Amino acid sequence: MSRPIGPPPHRIPDPDSQSRDSAEELREALIDLDRARAHERQMRLQTEGLLEGLRVLTRAENTRQMFDELTTVLQRFVPFEAAFLMQADEGSDRFEVTQSTCREFEGGNWTAEDMLRRVATGKIVSAFDVTALPEWQAQPPSVRERVRSAIHVPLRTGTRCAVLVFTHSRAAFFDRHHVDMLERFAPLTTQAMASMEYRARLEAHATRIEYMANHDALTGLPNRTALADRVEVLAAHAHRAGELLVLLFLDLDRFKHVNDTFGHGVGDALLKVIAKRLREAVRESDTVARLGGDEFVILLTGITEVGAVNSMVAKILATIEQPVVVEDQTLFVSASIGAAICPADGEDVASLLKNADVAMYRAKEEGRNGVRFYAPEMSECARVQFELEGALRQALTLGEFELHYQPRIHLELRELVGMEALLRWRHPQRGLVMPCDFIAAAEENGLIVQIGEWVITRTCAQSRAWQDAGLPALPVAVNVSGRQMHKPQEFLDHVSATLARAGLPGTRLEIELTESVVMQYPAQMIDVLHRLRRMGVRIALDDFGTGHSSLSYLKRFPVDMLKIDGSFVRDLAIDGDDAAIARAIVSMGHALGLRVVAEGVEDEAQLDLLRQMGCDEAQGFLFSPPLPAHEMEACMRRSASRKAGTWPSISGAIPRST
Repeated sequence: MSRPIGPPPHRIPDPDSQSRDSAEELREALIDLDRARAHERQMRLQTEGLLEGLRVLTRAENTRQMFDELTTVLQRFVPFEAAFLMQADEGSDRFEVTQSTCREFEGGNWTAEDMLRRVATGKIVSAFDVTALPEWQAQPPSVRERVRSAIHVPLRTGTRCAVLVFTHSRAAFFDRHHVDMLERFAPLTTQAMASMEYRARLEAHATRIEYMANHDALTGLPNRTALADRVEVLAAHAHRAGELLVLLFLDLDRFKHVNDTFGHGVGDALLKVIAKRLREAVRESDTVARLGGDEFVILLTGITEVGAVNSMVAKILATIEQPVVVEDQTLFVSASIGAAICPADGEDVASLLKNADVAMYRAKEEGRNGVRFYAPEMSECARVQFELEGALRQALTLGEFELHYQPRIHLELRELVGMEALLRWRHPQRGLVMPCDFIAAAEENGLIVQIGEWVITRTCAQSRAWQDAGLPALPVAVNVSGRQMHKPQEFLDHVSATLARAGLPGTRLEIELTESVVMQYPAQMIDVLHRLRRMGVRIALDDFGTGHSSLSYLKRFPVDMLKIDGSFVRDLAIDGDDAAIARAIVSMGHALGLRVVAEGVEDEAQLDLLRQMGCDEAQGFLFSPPLPAHEMEACMRRSASRKAGTWPSISGAIPRST
């Protein structure tokens, strides 16, 4: 049977099938629409969150504020139960929890090795179950019990590494949306923390600069700048309260000797100890400042009467006097203090400092280790002192110094056996100035070292000139200041070079040192004196009996002679105590194998007693005053030609023969 020819028959659609297809398409479209709307809502919420978070990060002034406000914002998008921030400096072996919403996390043990792996990847890590992670297994039970899932957000901020951690007590709690949100926040948070770190460094730098501008680098005490500010404030307060403000200007005595002898390292260590002692010696309301070098200033507040200052100063001086041990060296120091009172002696820091400084120098002139209150007449003295110091420098430059020589006589042989070179200043207006009028100033400003070198040089040159003139080869003694011994090697080198330049043996030079100089650092002086002796130079202890020599040290000193101070010789014939002291010095000197020389012999009664005591030599106006070089030369010629057994006739004073 053949198939019919023509188009196929028309099929009638199934209404039910079409309805089902349309409904499915509509359902899928609605689902897609809901998803789009949900995604839009999520994006809108994330955008709003980012904007709010950005505002938080922008206005945050520190990490604490940033953490608190940022976690509040994030709580709406990442519903964590706890959050904390860990940070570590580069090179650190552990992370420290610096911020936390839960106290239990603050004591955790977060090692750098574990956390740095998080930071190194730069990716956020979501842990579905932290119990498998070694860094969480190392935490205390209080932490492990409340955390099953966590998100680690690494943050790298310049010199610091950080990890922001969000936790929940349910495992696998955090999903992809939470991670996406935190991924958006991470770079903003990193930038904000980097900015805060930079600002913190700038603020710390500024604080450091301000501190350095107002504090002494060595001791940490306020400096001159800070002192000026405090004087202004404290003076105004004292005026309102009807009180006095007292400024103490403190200068350590002979501090330069410490630096020269032991080095600046020891000197700096000593200054630190003194600074600490001064802070402890005063009240909290008082101020201790360092101006520089060995100069300190103390501001005493709340003073109602000047008498109250004396007890405070006594405590300060007693504190300073305590021995200081630095690098196995035991140092004994003292201080001179000048006091100025506000408002009587000045109302600003410049006036108070100037007047207290003047008073301090007066304290030094009067023996050191004490205090003097400023008085107006001191300013005139200070002006004169300043002019004197300037004239001294000019005198050395212009050659205004000269030496006079006082003969020394052997009492048994009645012979001229030596002389002492004594410094004089030929001032263009004042004439011949005695050492007592300028040596203290030279000692204070350090010029005595240059003057002392000139004395040794001139003495050796004059001795050589006399030798070349055929005169007897007599030793000449020179006085040496303690300041010259502060740098012993330089002193020894100068003596050696000067003798060599003059072509003289060391026996032609005698060095006179006072007891106080020798005993200040006896162990060091023993070495210096031995080295002088090896050059042939002879040593004399000058002004013996006025100092504080230790007999145990005296027998160890390579000394050739003791010189009895003129203060004991002056009243020798009328004061039994002076006679007893002189006799004891002669006996002790002879027992130690030393020659004994009496200074300041002025009359025959003194001479007779000294001869009876067995004193070896003497000098003084009875024989001759100090003479200029040309007169001393004439004296030496007369002495060389005198009749044996008679006293040398030197300047018209001829002791009677016995």
